[in-house]
Amino acid sequence: AYLIKPVQRVCKYPLLLTELLKKTNPDHVDYALLSTSLEKVKVIVSEINESNALRQNRQKVADIQRSFVNFFWKDEGLDIIDPKRLFVRSGSYLKPRRKRKFYHYYLFNDLLVFGKLIKSKFLPNCALRLVHIVN
Repeated sequence: AYLIKPVQRVCKYPLLLTELLKKTNPDHVDYALLSTSLEKVKVIVSEINESNALRQNRQKVADIQRSFVNFFWKDEGLDIIDPKRLFVRSGSYLKPRRKRKFYHYYLFNDLLVFGKLIKSKFLPNCALRLVHIVN
């Protein structure tokens, strides 16, 4: 908890500088410096937020990896944890032909994994590499 405090304080600096800028006369000597400082702090806060989002996404990928029961694709050189891999979404779908069973999928930026959820574990059935995705 103590390590996160400095980062939380930095994220509050834009609020402080905005208020200071509102109260400062535009003709004042420090107005330009405050304005420049505010813009720089906004960039830093944005980078901190992006870094936190990336860290949380990587943690989600690691959590998904731990929920897998079987790593049948390891022999094929495919692993869930990859520095460039990002979690996009997961969900369930109903496969109508086979006794109307529910299946689960995990979609990453470069991989789609299908399988079954059994309690809190995931039994992979198929993994597809996604190549040349167009937005």
